[in-house]
Amino acid sequence: MEIPLSEKKTAEGTVEYRIHPLFRFVFAAISLFVSSASTLYGSVSLPGLLVAIIALLGALYTELWIFRPDGNTVTYATGVFPFLAKKEWNRDEIECLSVSAFMKGELDQTKTGALLEKMDTGIVRPSLIPFNPGSRVRIRFMIELKDGTTLAVDDSGIRSRQRLIALARRVSELCGIPYRD
Repeated sequence: MEIPLSEKKTAEGTVEYRIHPLFRFVFAAISLFVSSASTLYGSVSLPGLLVAIIALLGALYTELWIFRPDGNTVTYATGVFPFLAKKEWNRDEIECLSVSAFMKGELDQTKTGALLEKMDTGIVRPSLIPFNPGSRVRIRFMIELKDGTTLAVDDSGIRSRQRLIALARRVSELCGIPYRD
């Protein structure tokens, strides 16, 4: 299951990239529906209780990237509220932002670059990529640190390529972090 992340710009000028509110709403609604149905029928079944608890945990799950131009920091938080693991990097620890492609299920990644170059020239459209269930082109928005570590901010299908490139460029301009093609 792919969890959709969405961009939100706050009044302070920070960019937050986090789980879409609709995701939380759907899981909260499932939890509420299952628990209220169990209550109305007067008996709580173990499977119903488990579904309600899992849906509630889904509604409380957090995945959040915060890009702060004023504080010159990038913060990542993940977990189930209120138990969040947080990590923060200063701008001087970050080498650059980048968006790259990879072929899911393929050890030989050299095909990916040629395929994307053809797509940029308009010769190959995403709809013409041959369907292979074990091998799909994916796009990753990454933060490359100076110590050689790479952090994956988002990983999405090929159709999200322009959206992720635009996001990486906006964050780059906002925070003054170099963007590498």
